[in-house]
Amino acid sequence: MSNCNSDCPICHGMGWVLVGENGAAICPNLPVSYKNTGVIESDKDVPYLLEKTETLISIGKELKTLREAGFGMLWIQGGFGIGKSVLAKAATVEVLKQRKSALFVRQFEMINRLRSAFAEDNGQLLVLQRIAELCDKDWLVIDEIGRINQTQFANESMGEIINARYEQTLNQKSMTVLISNDSPEEVLEPYLADRIRDVKCKVLAVTGESLRREKEQNEP
Repeated sequence: MSNCNSDCPICHGMGWVLVGENGAAICPNLPVSYKNTGVIESDKDVPYLLEKTETLISIGKELKTLREAGFGMLWIQGGFGIGKSVLAKAATVEVLKQRKSALFVRQFEMINRLRSAFAEDNGQLLVLQRIAELCDKDWLVIDEIGRINQTQFANESMGEIINARYEQTLNQKSMTVLISNDSPEEVLEPYLADRIRDVKCKVLAVTGESLRREKEQNEP
């Protein structure tokens, strides 16, 4: 664990503090680490640079509701450039600042990392370990779902991850954000789409003009 400054009045540089008789917690002064999270701290500021469209407000509201609940599953679908990824990254930073484990990852990056495990010794075991790491995150965002070849390996991996996160939602654990240009039925196996449509989950379908095109049109 990275240490605080040696003059930290709370942990005196240890990076953790005792809680109760046997527990421990991260020192509140310890800087948040963004390594291997898919985001950087400045991602939280990007939404403020965008025009406040109804689409952005709608997405931001659902992401905030999920964070405040502390558990749940949210599917966000809509066209390119309307702010889905930008807001999800900002929300990921906010979760990290709450000292929870969080990850923002694109589907193709996630599947490629899982597949690359087969090149290592005990590849099958390593794949299972990496899937378990994804399932164990307090907050997990999988972006650009459906923009890869839906191979058997990709479908099976997504199935294990989504099913595990769905079960956690039923037990009021973990927060999951799934982002796509399409509906669950268009990019997922039927049994997974059925879980996404559960009343305990949320499907947010949004529309709007690309903010990138609007920016280009407004430039001199």
